[in-house]
This record gives sequence, structure tokens and C-alpha cells, in this order.
Amino acid sequence: TSFETGSWGYHLHLGYMRNRNVHDEREAIQHASLALTYLVLDNLRLVADLGSFTTSDRAYDEDTRYLTLGGIYGVNNDFDIDIGLKHGLSEPETDTTLLLGIALRF
Repeated sequence: TSFETGSWGYHLHLGYMRNRNVHDEREAIQHASLALTYLVLDNLRLVADLGSFTTSDRAYDEDTRYLTLGGIYGVNNDFDIDIGLKHGLSEPETDTTLLLGIALRF
């Protein structure tokens, strides 16, 4: 769910995935994240996302937790470019990840 007012946006994501596998991984994967966005300019939005996933690897007892900070640049109404840095906050999560992406709406 999302709520935007003025320059601020608030986003909550809750999810569940059934991991059907043959590798003896966990089958129930849960996800939760909370993101904040702030519109700096008409076409530039800053993003902070704090989240957690159930790790599929049974060797870990704790969930993966992360913090992502980044920005979204709207080239036009149908095309965005984004960049972010994801930092792992728990052992099963990768320490640091550089994220690059595009969004094309049609």
C-alpha cells in the first residue's frame, strides 16, 4: 500500500511466497518493507527502503535485513532511471550491493 502527500511518499509492502524447490530450502518466504520517498525536484525523488526477507537457506536462523538508499530520476512520464546502494543489516544478506534500474511505462 502507498500514501503520498505533498513531497512525501509512504510505502508498505508485505508479501508471502511459497518456494517449491528440490534443494531442501525453506518453503515459506515472507517479506516486509517500509519505504519513504521525497520529491526533491519535479523529476528527482530520493528513496529509503528498510526491509526483511525470510532467507531460503536453512543454514541461517535469522532473516535477511537490509537498508537501501537511492534516487529515481524521471526522464519523462513513461521512463525512469534509478540508482541505489543496498546495505545488508544481517549475516545472510549481502554486505553491499549497487543497484541500477530503469522503469518503462506503457
